[in-house]
Amino acid sequence: VREVVKSEVDTGNEDHIHESVIGKVERALIGMVLEEERGNQVRAARRLGINRNTLHKKLKEYNLEN
Repeated sequence: VREVVKSEVDTGNEDHIHESVIGKVERALIGMVLEEERGNQVRAARRLGINRNTLHKKLKEYNLEN
């Protein structure tokens, strides 16, 4: 997390650190859980504690769609 924050400050994005860090962590978490669930979005959404439609929206947002 410190490295991501430092990177954001170094690139001049210090006004959007929270949004950037959360986005990067969320993207990595979703990708990891989806991989562990072998692409099954229903199981991944359940593990993440979100609705499958929300997961689908986030997959589009983070370009994680297959």
